Amino acid sequence: MDSGVARSTLLMTKTVEDAALLLEYITGYDPKDATSIDAPRKSYLSYLTGELKGKVIGIEEDFFFNNVDAEVKVLVIEAIKQFESMGARVEVIKMPSLKYSEYAEFLTFMGESALIHKDNFQIRPKDFGEDVQFMLKLANVASAVDYLQAQQVRKMMAKDFDNAFKKVDVIISPTLPSIAPSIGEDSVVINNQKQPLTDNMIRLTSPTNLVGLPAISIPCGLSHGLPVGLQIMGPAFKEEEILNFAYAFEKTNPLSRMKPILDEILIK
Repeated sequence: MDSGVARSTLLMTKTVEDAALLLEYITGYDPKDATSIDAPRKSYLSYLTGELKGKVIGIEEDFFFNNVDAEVKVLVIEAIKQFESMGARVEVIKMPSLKYSEYAEFLTFMGESALIHKDNFQIRPKDFGEDVQFMLKLANVASAVDYLQAQQVRKMMAKDFDNAFKKVDVIISPTLPSIAPSIGEDSVVINNQKQPLTDNMIRLTSPTNLVGLPAISIPCGLSHGLPVGLQIMGPAFKEEEILNFAYAFEKTNPLSRMKPILDEILIK
């Protein structure tokens, strides 16, 4: 989640309250950081009321619900219905630029990663895993024109998100299009078909990372004994909005006090 900085910050906590508290401590302006933005600090805990009456949830079906496993989709839709029972309403939105997000994400993230690791990769390439070596080499194939074109897509995506958040308070989607794969797998299963692991593990979360918007993932149920994530995305510097949605949902006890079946997570 982003706040006070222009880059993503990953918070991993047991509860939404813990995430809100931790976010309070790590946000703020850093004059030594060129990417930091001087935005007002907030007491995120004070926003956790669970009140959703009158709030509007955006659903973008063409991208965020396309090529998603049926079991995952069912649990996310049930969660959305739960939000509606709390007083929120749903509005279908369109964000055409999202269909180019994978292209823009690959060129942006890999190009910037190649630059960051350039010196170390030249001096000690064997210190990088084989998969990372492959990606860093592949990143050098892209041209400056390719990278700049990706940045144009990035601007289009930012505009689409901005327009969407003029109509809705949050956008909700699955976090992943499949259930969690076994450790060591190079593929995921979506509707009984194997598909590439990396592409699908980041496909639904990359748009907000690419344009610098806050998002939170919270379990919305279990499939085959493993948690299914519900992604809640919000406008820039509105972390309190997504935290409160997550807090309200957490209070419904979505896992029914069940715990993931760790025996199903196999180490290959």
